[in-house]
Amino acid sequence: MNGRPDKDKQNGISDKEHLISNGASKKYNEETGPESELKDEKPPKVSFFSLFRYADGWDKLMTIVGCVCAAAHGAAWPLMLVLLSDTIGKFVDFGRYDSFLDKVPDLLAFVGLTKDEVRKHIDKFIPLCPLLPSVYPNINLPNCSDVTDIGNLFDDMEDTSILYISGGFAVMALAFGQCYLFFVASERQVIRIRTAFFQSILRQEMAFFDTSSIGELAVKLTDDIAKIHNAIGDKTGTSIQWCGSAFGGFIICFFYGWELALMMQIASPLLFISFAVVGMIYTNMSSMERDAYAKAGGVAEEVISSMRTVQAFGGQEKEALRYSQGLIEAKNLGVRKSMVSGIGTGVGWLIIFSNWGLGFWYGGWLVRHSDYSVKDMMTVFFTSLIGCISMGLALPSVITINNGRAAAFGVFNVIDRKSKIDSLSSAGASPPVMKGAVSLKGVHFSYPSRPDVKVLNGLDLHVPAGKTVALVGSSGCGKSTVVQLLLRFYDPIEGQVYFDDMDVRGLNIKYLRQRVGFVGQEPVLFPTSIAENIRYGQEGVTMDEIEDACRRANAYDFIMKMPERFDTHVGERGAQLSGGQKQRIAIARALVKNPKVLLLDEATSALDTESENIVQDALDKASEGRTTIVIAHRLSTVRNADLIVVLDKGAVVETGTHNQLMAKTGLYHNLVSSQVESGESPKIAPGDIVYTSSERPGLRLLRMSWPEWYLILLGCIASAVNGALQPAWSLVLSEVIRAYSKDDLGRQSEIMSQMSLYSVGVGVLSFFTYFFQEYMFGRAGEILTLRMRDMLFRSILRQNIGWFDDKRHETGVLTSQLAVEATIVQGVTLNFK
Repeated sequence: MNGRPDKDKQNGISDKEHLISNGASKKYNEETGPESELKDEKPPKVSFFSLFRYADGWDKLMTIVGCVCAAAHGAAWPLMLVLLSDTIGKFVDFGRYDSFLDKVPDLLAFVGLTKDEVRKHIDKFIPLCPLLPSVYPNINLPNCSDVTDIGNLFDDMEDTSILYISGGFAVMALAFGQCYLFFVASERQVIRIRTAFFQSILRQEMAFFDTSSIGELAVKLTDDIAKIHNAIGDKTGTSIQWCGSAFGGFIICFFYGWELALMMQIASPLLFISFAVVGMIYTNMSSMERDAYAKAGGVAEEVISSMRTVQAFGGQEKEALRYSQGLIEAKNLGVRKSMVSGIGTGVGWLIIFSNWGLGFWYGGWLVRHSDYSVKDMMTVFFTSLIGCISMGLALPSVITINNGRAAAFGVFNVIDRKSKIDSLSSAGASPPVMKGAVSLKGVHFSYPSRPDVKVLNGLDLHVPAGKTVALVGSSGCGKSTVVQLLLRFYDPIEGQVYFDDMDVRGLNIKYLRQRVGFVGQEPVLFPTSIAENIRYGQEGVTMDEIEDACRRANAYDFIMKMPERFDTHVGERGAQLSGGQKQRIAIARALVKNPKVLLLDEATSALDTESENIVQDALDKASEGRTTIVIAHRLSTVRNADLIVVLDKGAVVETGTHNQLMAKTGLYHNLVSSQVESGESPKIAPGDIVYTSSERPGLRLLRMSWPEWYLILLGCIASAVNGALQPAWSLVLSEVIRAYSKDDLGRQSEIMSQMSLYSVGVGVLSFFTYFFQEYMFGRAGEILTLRMRDMLFRSILRQNIGWFDDKRHETGVLTSQLAVEATIVQGVTLNFK
């Protein structure tokens, strides 16, 4: 087996990538990386306060003040409802008083008063109050202590209006403080978390990446930290706001009337249970849906980044079907999620409307048979209602916070992991001079991802300073592993690695890598300019030093022929350059720091013959005056090495010059005899890039949604009915209020019973309409998203290779369009709700 796992599978997909694309669930283990996670296990979480571990003093102060603003913001709502109930009570009392005056004209005539005089001057009526029960025993008499005249009523309404306006400004200030403070504090903390996470990744040794999924780390850096951002930001403020509203509502309702309040709390556990069950199912389905989309997204990223290979083998249709399979799975989960959402929403409103109906009936009974006033009944009703609703509204924020706690567990584990080979550490010696002699003594090594496979078995190797040594051997003999040990990507299990008789473990890692240059088989270029790519080799180098390195790497001439010269953008992974050009840029990047030791790992094996000759000439120049260790696929390129070392099964079996080894007719002789030079690779010229745009995207989107017209129509009808239910229920509430102004107790009871049944009926109707609204729009949206993503992916597969060389069509941009923009388009159907 090959000592370097990456090269074993460079033309295919690794086992790890297969696991990722198949949606294998993983969790991070501090020592060994991701491990398989059982489906029925709950993901580990950090404590709530641990989410704020990166908050400084100002962040903590802003968070505390934000919490106070959020709690006050939430508590303001039930307080405003107390004012509303007081206003309703005054109108009802005045209505009952006015209705009573219509029934006692003889009494008014007896005392010499008119109805208008008594309505305007209540003080003229109050002396008559003690006589009323004996004179009118069968009439629902007004409470003389509560009634008021028109003038006082208007004065009270003016005062109430001022309180409402003042309260509105206060709520606006509190809401602004809540949102602004949590936003600023969370943004500051997330910057620190992202920085700490990325720095921790940069510190890790290569073994960490062998046992960790790069895709999983990318998800942690983006999605998981975004979940932490939501948890410590507005969702914490929102949950405190609604909890403040709920607690405030419950306290007020029990203060004004514990009997009715206790009865109306029947809905609270029912709502909580329904929201909890639906929320749990919804969250699990959302997680499964994300996994399915992640699986499809992994396929898309894999295909787009390897588009040349896909098109070369005509695999577009096969890859499109593989991508659509993941989309279909996600679509089915999305439809089921919409169904669950519809059932949950419908059940919630059914409980709420039914509870209102029960409150109307029992509240009316209390008003008629106890000392409850209309104001008390309405205050209890409204504040209990806002308490129940606030509990339900707080639940999504609490779920988001729990998701953030689960995400923080993996993120903080990576941040807290102590690297065994910390590339950013300042520890270790930094000798002023390094001559460049290299030695390996009794080295044994196995890769952490395959600990049972021995790659090096007691390897002994000495490279004198300034000499060129070639390592040759069959695939899997350990050649590339030697290079990785010299770069200290890994430490040997047994044995030592020396530079100038200094154990590599005792050297500062940054110092070591600044003095060791490396050029691999597949050069990695970043999507920036040529100059910036070379500058990655050594920080702070001047433009003159970059140009000098390019001259030594035989790269200067072709760079100067480019329109923007050193400012030329190389594209994603250097796609704008040929293989030979990329390799010469990589050589210049290695030479710009003037290394004492140069490591060349099959630096010409992937090139055609013409490019190989140019690059080999550059490598010969680069090797002059420094220790060079060459790993060569084509043995013809190492014939002039000072020493050739033949490896087999992780140990040295032959050493000598080319002529000496050929004379031995041993393993080296057999390798040279059996080797066949590969042919020249075809060159692919970038094609023309053509952009088209739709003049009427709205009409085109409508046509794309047309196959689901019946779903959208049914959803619109359900939405329209839902929109009408709220004002329809307000008619029920107005009839309840009007009933209290009547002096006929029998008629009052009849109306209250009737309105209670109407409220329950509205709840039953709302269950079906909310279900159909969520389900129909959700299903239509999921089908549209599937269609959009499938069409976009197939369109990407049809483009010529030159189209992918444009910066606007890099893999990250295209996968983002597939993942994000198609989901945004889905909102076109969902927003009909």
